Amino acid sequence: MNAWVSRARAELALNELAAAEHAVQKAIALNPRKAQAHMVLADIYERQGQTGKADTARRHARRMSIEHARRSQSGGLENLQA
Repeated sequence: MNAWVSRARAELALNELAAAEHAVQKAIALNPRKAQAHMVLADIYERQGQTGKADTARRHARRMSIEHARRSQSGGLENLQA
């Protein structure tokens, strides 16, 4: 797990929503395909009462998880094809 995601979870546990969002945005900037980061972002948005954004972040996280599973199953071969 990314250190920024860990930090975001810790801030979220302390109900420091702005700090949690800042940390998770850093994690996403470093790796936009990290499903865990998008799930934490969804939790932050949910706590902020931004349910639409939370739903979007959850959908994005699910999409990233599915893509990761597909890449893992194929052994990453699609990245080698020219």
